[in-house]
Amino acid sequence: MTEEALRKVSSSPEKYKEWMKKYAKNITQKGHPIRWETPLGLEIKQVEFKTKKIRVPIAKERFVQFQLYTNEIDKKNHNKGFSPNFIHALDATHLFMTVNALKEKNISDIITVHDSFATHANDVTLLSDTLREAFVALHSKEILNDLTHYFKENFEIDAKKIPYVKDKEGFGFEEILKSEYFFA
Repeated sequence: MTEEALRKVSSSPEKYKEWMKKYAKNITQKGHPIRWETPLGLEIKQVEFKTKKIRVPIAKERFVQFQLYTNEIDKKNHNKGFSPNFIHALDATHLFMTVNALKEKNISDIITVHDSFATHANDVTLLSDTLREAFVALHSKEILNDLTHYFKENFEIDAKKIPYVKDKEGFGFEEILKSEYFFA
């Protein structure tokens, strides 16, 4: 239901997902695991291997079944996981940027759970403002353009074969800075 509602509001998420699937397919067809670099320069390597099941007898007519990883890349799961894993890496980048910015503002009592943040009550406004500022700073970068260049350089993929999807498509990031409710 959420995906259907998103498609009604904006076609962008679906376009981005399809664009990313094309790159993932090209990379895995060449026998490589997908890897990329976050805007902070951290290299992320996604590895999905095929598994095989083995049964080990433990008693008369009783077995324990194990699932062992092979050295063969599981292209289907690899391709399926790239888009959400890329978004999770951006969430983690936002977390790093926020925590680093708060440290510069002498705020070190921070709790994070995935993409939720908390601090002392007297620092909530500063946390809230810093979350917005870090988000805008992160997403003002040419993330997809940088990803395209990374793939071209590291996997020798002809970017002309995969139509480019523009970053942000006119999204008004300045509105985020004014938003009363932005993050948990």
